[in-house]
Amino acid sequence: MNYLETKLDEVWRYIVKAPGKCLFCPERQNLEAHHIFGGRWRSVWFFRWTPIFGVPLCVEHHKAAHHNKQEFWLKLEVALEGEERWSVICRYRESKVIIPEQPDLKILLADLKKQAAVIEETNYMDLEVDGEYRGRDADGNEYPF
Repeated sequence: MNYLETKLDEVWRYIVKAPGKCLFCPERQNLEAHHIFGGRWRSVWFFRWTPIFGVPLCVEHHKAAHHNKQEFWLKLEVALEGEERWSVICRYRESKVIIPEQPDLKILLADLKKQAAVIEETNYMDLEVDGEYRGRDADGNEYPF
């Protein structure tokens, strides 16, 4: 994995875990970002780095999601029922939508960082991706990515 892919993964995880609790229970500690479309689909950029295709899960539910995919999908349907996000996920699951061409990874990373900045309600975010990232939040704390 190269530098840009590593950074994309980090920012994607940050955005997915932003709700601050497991999708299936009230757990708020040790959250993990789960790819809804895992396995062979995880290698497709669109499923790997598009935040709507990820959910925050506690360690227990993340393990369960990998061990029983059918149960995971049933719980996911209940958790997201009625949301536009669920209908988008279903369209891709049923292969009724064409996956867009992969954009330049630098542009994709910049877009994800903008989404993360909105989450953090920042005043400043350095979108430089070739060098070290030195973004800071409104309180002056360095970003983790």
